[in-house]
Order: sequence, then C-alpha cells, then structure tokens
Amino acid sequence: MTQLKISFFAFFTFLLSFTAVGSQTEVHYYLFTDSMHIYLPQDVQRLFPAKFKEISNTNLNFGLTNKEYWIVVSVKNAGAESLYGKLIVDYYLLNEIHFYEVNHSKIAELPPGFSTRSYKYNVRVQSDTESLFLLHVNSNYTPGIIPVSFYENKVGAKSEHVETFWVGSFYGILLFLLLLILLLNVVSKERLSRIILIYLFFTLLYFSLRDGFFIKLGLGIDTGFQLRLVLMIIPLLVVLFDLFMIKYFKELEIVFVNRTKTKVLHLSSAIVMLIIISNLFPYNISFGLTVLYTLVWLAFIIFPIITRENLKKSTIFPIIVSTIFLFFGFTIDAIHKIGWLENSFFTQYVFKFSFLAHIGILLMGAVNRFQALRQRLHSFNESLGEMIEGNTAEINQQNEELTVQTEQLEYQKEELQAQKEELETQKEILQDQNVELEILNLAVSNTQNVIYIFDPNGILIWFNTSFSSQLGKPLREYKESNDQTKICDISSYEKIKEVVARVINTREAITYEAQVVVNGQTRWFQTTLTPVIENNVLKNIVAIDTEITRLKNYEQEIITQQRDFEMQKNLAIVRRKEVELQQREITDSLNYAKRIQSAILPASKSISRFFPESFVLFMPRDIVSGDFYWFHRIEDKYICVVVDCTGHGVPGAFMSIIGTYLLNNIIIQNNETRPAEILKQLNRKLKISLKNSAIDSQTNDGMDVALAVVDKASETLTYAGSLRPLFLFQKGKFIEQKGDKVPITSAISGNTMAAFNEYTYKINEGDSFYIFSDGIVDQFGGQKNKKFLTKRLKQVLFDAQMYDMEEQKKIIQKSIIDWKGKNQQIDDILLVGVQV
Repeated sequence: MTQLKISFFAFFTFLLSFTAVGSQTEVHYYLFTDSMHIYLPQDVQRLFPAKFKEISNTNLNFGLTNKEYWIVVSVKNAGAESLYGKLIVDYYLLNEIHFYEVNHSKIAELPPGFSTRSYKYNVRVQSDTESLFLLHVNSNYTPGIIPVSFYENKVGAKSEHVETFWVGSFYGILLFLLLLILLLNVVSKERLSRIILIYLFFTLLYFSLRDGFFIKLGLGIDTGFQLRLVLMIIPLLVVLFDLFMIKYFKELEIVFVNRTKTKVLHLSSAIVMLIIISNLFPYNISFGLTVLYTLVWLAFIIFPIITRENLKKSTIFPIIVSTIFLFFGFTIDAIHKIGWLENSFFTQYVFKFSFLAHIGILLMGAVNRFQALRQRLHSFNESLGEMIEGNTAEINQQNEELTVQTEQLEYQKEELQAQKEELETQKEILQDQNVELEILNLAVSNTQNVIYIFDPNGILIWFNTSFSSQLGKPLREYKESNDQTKICDISSYEKIKEVVARVINTREAITYEAQVVVNGQTRWFQTTLTPVIENNVLKNIVAIDTEITRLKNYEQEIITQQRDFEMQKNLAIVRRKEVELQQREITDSLNYAKRIQSAILPASKSISRFFPESFVLFMPRDIVSGDFYWFHRIEDKYICVVVDCTGHGVPGAFMSIIGTYLLNNIIIQNNETRPAEILKQLNRKLKISLKNSAIDSQTNDGMDVALAVVDKASETLTYAGSLRPLFLFQKGKFIEQKGDKVPITSAISGNTMAAFNEYTYKINEGDSFYIFSDGIVDQFGGQKNKKFLTKRLKQVLFDAQMYDMEEQKKIIQKSIIDWKGKNQQIDDILLVGVQV
C-alpha cells in the first residue's frame, strides 16, 4: 500500500513538473558547497557557473553538517508573457536561509512570500528572458534538508493541495484521537486515559514544532530554540510512555514494575532535557544524545514484556507490536535526519504513519485491558458472593457452638464455686470442733475422730475408742502393758519431730496433714496438736486426727475442674479471636465491595455539574447498598434515575450492579431516552439477565424505579415510574405523580411484557423535583415507633422549599435521624433532589 502511494505521488509530481516546465519554461539547479564559510553573495556570483555543479535531484539532504550551501536556480521564460511563480524550500527548520535575485551585476535580497519566516518566495521572469535566483543556506550542525522546487503559480497551488492532503490527514487523525480520549477521560476519569491524553497532546506538539507550523504562522520563534524544543519533548514522551506501561500492567499481574528502572529513567530524562535546553553542545551532539537515549530506553521498557511468556495474550501482543512500530519509525526518521537516507515520500512520512499505527494499536491494547479487567471484576464478584455466603454460614455455626460452650463453662464455674464454699465451711467447722474439744477437757471418747493425749515427752498416755481399733488394743490393756508408745512412732508425718518441738517451744496449736495407706487405699488425716497449759507449765499435748480424705478428693477435683476450666476458657478465647478475624476479613471484603460499588455509581458532582442546585442523600443500611442512583446526559436531555433493588446489603448490591449495567446498555449504548421505553426494556432485560426461563425455578427479584428526563431544549420534564412516585414543586404548586403499579421483576408472568405510562410537565427555571426509594417512608421511629410515611416527607419538603438544595439535604437528613432515634435503620435510604 505504501509503495502504491509513493508511485502515485511520483507520477502526480511528474505531471506537475511537466506542466510547470513545459515547452515555454526551462528550470536548472546548480549547487556550490562553502566548507570554509568565507564567501559572500558577490563572491558566489563571480564563481557561477565555473564552481557550481548542476544537479538533477533537488530533494537535497546533507545531514547534520556545518557547511554553507549556495544553490542557483536558473529560470528561462521562452513565452510571450511574463512568468509568475514561487521558489519553495519545503523544510521550515533550517538554521539560516537567504534568497537573492541576480540581475546582471547586481544582487538583491528578496523577502519571503507570505510571512517573514515562510520559505516560499514570489518570483517574476519577464518574457523571453532568463533570470537567476540564489539561495544561501547555513546549517550550523542542524539537519541540512533542502528540498528546492520551482512552480508556476497555477501549478504550484495544485502541488500544495497534495501536500496539504497528506499533512491534514495525519493531523486530523491525531486531533480526532485526542478529542476521543478527552471525552473518554471526562466520562471514566481513569488515570490510564489521562496518561494517553497527555501523551497524545505532547506528540501533537512535537510534530507541530517538527513541521515548522509556528514558523509558518509567523510567530517569530527562533529556529534554534524550536529545534531544541523538538529534542526536549522526546525524553518527555519516553517518560509518558513508561508511565503508560506501568499503569497498563499494574492490575494485570503480568509484568513486575521495576521501581529502580523507573527512577533512573525519570532522572536521565531530566538530565537530557537540561543538557538540551542549556545549549551546552552543538545541535548534532544533542541530537545524537537524544536518539541514543530514546532507543536505549525504548528497548529497556519493552524488554521485560518480550521476555515474558504468553506473548500472544490480547493484553501483551498490542503493546509489543505498537512499540515495534514506534521503534522502527523513530529509527528511520533519525537516520534520515543524519543524512544517510535521501528525501522521499517514505522518509518524510514514515515516522508519522508508524506513530499512527503505534497509537492505534496502543488504544486497541487499552480496550483489551479494559475487557480483561472487567472480566476479572465479574469473576471477583461471583467468588466474593460465594465466599460471603460460606463464611456467614460458618460464622453462625461457630457462634452457636461458642454460645453453648460459654453456658457450659458458666454452669461448671457455679458448681466449682459452690464446692469451694462447702469446703471452706467444713474447714471452719473442723476448727470450731477442735476448740470445743479443748474446752470439754478431752471428755469426748466415742467420737469418730482419733483423739489421743501425750505427756510433755511425747509418750502416749490416753486415746479414745477410734484409736483403739488402730492400735489393736483398748486403753486399759495398753496401760497394763506398760508400753511407752511415742508420737513419733505412730505418726506417718515426715516432719513430726519438728512439729512437736515447735508446739512445746511456742505452746501454740499446730495443724498438719498426713497421708496414710490403709488396705491399699490412700487416706488423708488432718492432725491438730494442742498444748495443755496449767499454771504456765506444759501439762499434756492433745492430738486429734480427723479424716479429710473426702475433703482432699474434693480439692483435687476442684483443682482438676479449675485446670479444665482454664483450658476451655483459653480455647474459647482462641476461637473468639478466630471469629473476630473472620468477621474482620468479611468486613474488609465488604468495604472493598463498597469501593467497587462506589466506583460504578456516578459521582454526585456529575449531577451538580449540570444542575448546580441539586443533592444526593444516600444512607445505606449496611456497608453496601441495594439502592442506587444513575445519571447521564444525551445532548439536551438529562436522565436521572433512582432504583430500589430487592433486599439490601450484599444481595441488594449485586442487584444494583446488574441494574447499573442494564441502564448503561439501554440508555448509553442504545441511545434510548423515553422513560416508559427504558422501564419496559429494563423489565425485559432483567428477566433475561437472571435467566428465569423455567417457571418452576424462577426467582422474584426486582426493582422499584423512579425515572425523570429533563429536556432543556423543549423545557419539559417527562416521568415514568415503577411503584415509586415523583414530587414536583412549581412556584408554590405541588404535584405528586405516582408510579405505575407494575413491578420490574425477574419473575415470568406470561409472554406479554407490561407497559408503563409517561407523564410530561412543562417546567421553568427554579422548579424542583424529588425522586426517592421507600427506605425513608418505611423507617420506624418517633414517640410511638411508627413509620415516617409519605405525608411526613411531603411536609418536610414543603418546609424546606425556602432554602437552597444543600440546606434542604441537611434538613431532610436531620429529620430522618431525629425520627429514627435509637431504632435500627431497616432499609437503605436514597433521595435525589434537582432544581432546574
């Protein structure tokens, strides 16, 4: 295709040249190179034609040179009339150019044709004469591109039209893409579209400077400064392209972002721009530095993507192909500027066409990325719903188990406390019994407790019947045997000697516990040694043994139960923390779902941008909401919608996402603005979306909708509603228009789709209307805990009409909060007010 365009252009140029230099006109071109920079126009006139070389190809390209070039154009008019034409140098970034007319021995400098900086010179050749014109070009290391041509006025105009066609097509496409992305940025406000917008703007500025538009407009900008601006924009475009790549792959999980590389890129870009603007080096060095910087960084940017697997992915392949186009076009253009390629249609337009291919494929990649992210969002919403349902059921079950365990622990704690109190009581009783035994002077002999008395030396002198069974003989037999049994011999307590010595020394009663194995069973006894003092002399030591085996078993059981209680308590704490963690994870997931739902809903500023006096009162019952509002402008029509989906929380939020998608499809994509038709299509598409094709398994999910369309051109308001009303205030006049009692539902009720009515009202500036969900009027509260009701909402709106819309919102919100009081909010609350 490109070869065909080049052939066509060459053929057309040949025809123009044939027409321009026909039998009546002859044009010859001569070239002289001044390498020493020493010749003046008068010197050059003397050197012509001896030192000049005739050239047939006038599309000259000397590259980045420091030489001066003198070009003589000889025009011979063999006709009978004067010849009027233009001598054109079709490159507007030459460092220095002068044009002279040679008239015999005189040389006169001629001004440019249209403006002081346009390289188009008007010339006149009288009949049957030959005129010489001299062009002087000084490159000074700038691109020495000198395409010289001469045309008669009538032929030159046609040639300029051909050039204008190609240049205009290129810039027209760029401007169209710029406006398209600007519109997309206004609608979506995504950072990626802003980066593309800035990238296209600076690209348009780059090509405008490169093609010399500002010189053509005669703005008087210095050529050297303009060349440096062209070089400065290139590093900036590389940085913008890198930012685009970072944002493009940030959410696709394909390429890892190298922050060090990004910082080095930005720093090197700033250094290159400072070097260029400071003019420290000649243009050819700055040009080479910029080209090398650009090619190296383009390779660094694209290399991590090329080395990845799955290069044929729809999100990766366009990036690679577009970068290859950019790399190829920029390389060919740089080689052309150096002077290694001749001037041609290909070298002149290859960079422009490759950039159009680059930006077009780049936009295709952005579209593919958007589709991939939308698919991921859809999958995430499905998995989030399943996860929430599963976690909710599991948490409910764990809560029930924890409740049962807590009740069991409380019951066991009460039992342990009762047993402990019983043990304390028994211990106090035992102490009281020991005191009473001392007071009764050892008179009890038939008690179950073992009572025996020792003399001050610890020898047994008396014991009761209970001890007789243990000793194996009664008291009388023991006394007759003259045995001397000591307390240390009959006690199983290891520290009995120390205890006896302490009783003797301190003369205080001491109690200790000892363990005895009887018939293979372990029995516990509590022994109290009480000194009997008479006249400050130790008379006897009374020992009373009380079996506390049962008490010890109780204590051991209590210790075991306390240990088990602590373990169960710790287990309950661990499980409670696990439940709290799961609840926090669910709350985080719901908060993320709320951010997704908030991103889908239009910002309240989107309404206030067109209707400054407006407000949105949005009070979800849970983190996410089943109520949502929708707003869009189509030409002079403004569509405002309030939707109350079945349920609230997560189920309602999913229904709101479906409703938003369906409204986008019906209104934005299908360009439908008739309220009744919108509701009818919404009803039909909802049934299709929820796939209720089987009567026996269909659901009854739905939406209550209030939809108003303001037409500023015809100054009308058109309303249609499904179970939701419209309140309209017109200069003291109040209109309540109820919606149709036709539900928008997923249930199938026959093959005939229900129709909705439209109501149209003439509106004037200052009129206001309100649409809302049923969450306000159904809210319980007040002194008698009744519903807010529609009549109370009307009264609040009537009282608030004297205030602006922002103050009205505060009044309505305060009324609802005061009415609700300490009651729970039973449903999502949404009210939209708009003043025309």
